[in-house]
Amino acid sequence: MSGEFVYDAGEPWLNLLATRARSWTSAPRERLVDEAALGRWLEGGGVRPARMSREDLAAARELREAMRAVACTQLGISSAPDAPRRPAALKVVNDWAVRRHPGRARWAHGSLIRTQVRSVSQILARLADDCLTCLTDHAHPALDACADTECRMLFLDTTGRRRYCGDNCAVRNRVRRHRAKSVSEVLMPARQDGSEQGARRGGRVSR
Repeated sequence: MSGEFVYDAGEPWLNLLATRARSWTSAPRERLVDEAALGRWLEGGGVRPARMSREDLAAARELREAMRAVACTQLGISSAPDAPRRPAALKVVNDWAVRRHPGRARWAHGSLIRTQVRSVSQILARLADDCLTCLTDHAHPALDACADTECRMLFLDTTGRRRYCGDNCAVRNRVRRHRAKSVSEVLMPARQDGSEQGARRGGRVSR
């Protein structure tokens, strides 16, 4: 976790998915609340676009949810309740991926220089292409979803041992299990005592 955004999902396109938390609940948390937030997310990932617009923000959100739906379909898990339908989602990702602009090289003062990606559209095109590449190559088996049912953040698990996306979800679920176990241990003797008392009362009646 870096400030308000997560950057440890394993791939930049997965980090974009993480800009909407609790997507599988009835109260998802939108982190890309405005153009400034999108700019902060891009800068946190090491990219500083030249300009930002409302259209860029809307496009980023649309592509994010389309990539999430496509990835969930590939993994065979349920999508978020408000996820776009599968054919429409794949079309959005495909349309962006074919627009990828990796930059162009030029000569400057005797050296070969490659222009940097600047516009949000170029960045989104790259993320869409990276998403499809990940889902169709050797990285796909390492893709997993957080075991926390309220989180379900997608991430790359290169170790094959991770159950949760990060420490916060791991700790939260450990606390839940501990509380559930404590409640069970408290209720179990009471149920047993009630059963025994009922048996004794039943015994007295039958005499």
